[in-house]
Amino acid sequence: MIGVRLVQDGTETLRVPRRVNRPAIAAAVFAELLADRDRETVATLLLATSRRPLGLHIVSVGALDAAPVHPREVFKAAVLANAASLIIAHNHPSGDLAPSRADHEMLRWLAGAGALPASGFSTTSSWARAVSTGARRQGCMPRTSGSA
Repeated sequence: MIGVRLVQDGTETLRVPRRVNRPAIAAAVFAELLADRDRETVATLLLATSRRPLGLHIVSVGALDAAPVHPREVFKAAVLANAASLIIAHNHPSGDLAPSRADHEMLRWLAGAGALPASGFSTTSSWARAVSTGARRQGCMPRTSGSA
């Protein structure tokens, strides 16, 4: 028999609001988590249906200019936490906020994986539409029917 469980890691103390219902709130959480990292780090914020944070998960810590990401690792913690949705973010230690080619590819791949009906992750909130619309405008995500 194999058992898998989510455990709390108390190594970092972050101020996490009671609800994450605006992009600026999510950005502040990720800024605190990722600001001083010297390597590219990918993280997810796991949310309940009420937008109450269930947890933060470091998905990948890479090198100075890249962090390997696979949908399996992105969605694993969300499934284990019974999250209704998630927000993903990563830093650029260089300080350059322009998305790289690898960023574009990662977003397309994750968007495809998260769009599978079996995933059950919601992308219907207005902030998720705003983020995905911004990513599409920059060419990071493909347009789909019904996209904002």
